[in-house]
Amino acid sequence: MAPITVHIKCANAKKYSVSVEQDKRVSDLKIAIEAMSDIPATQQRLIHKGKVLKDEEGLATYTIDNDSTVHLVRAPSATTTSAPPASTHTVPP
Repeated sequence: MAPITVHIKCANAKKYSVSVEQDKRVSDLKIAIEAMSDIPATQQRLIHKGKVLKDEEGLATYTIDNDSTVHLVRAPSATTTSAPPASTHTVPP
């Protein structure tokens, strides 16, 4: 199958054009975007025609074809924050 061009619009106004096979999955598109941007595939949320795209679905499932535009939102990184340790104070008698 011939590659298609998908236009990516980021929330920060950056734009990318990615060439990908139409029979690929959303996860493959994310990997192609990661190669062009500083956004890891795991932090990408892609939206097309108001729907959040699922990684395991094919691009054709969402009718993404040549010259389609997909919106990219960066999800927060999955860092965990831990509470500071509880301090114990002993009071002398």
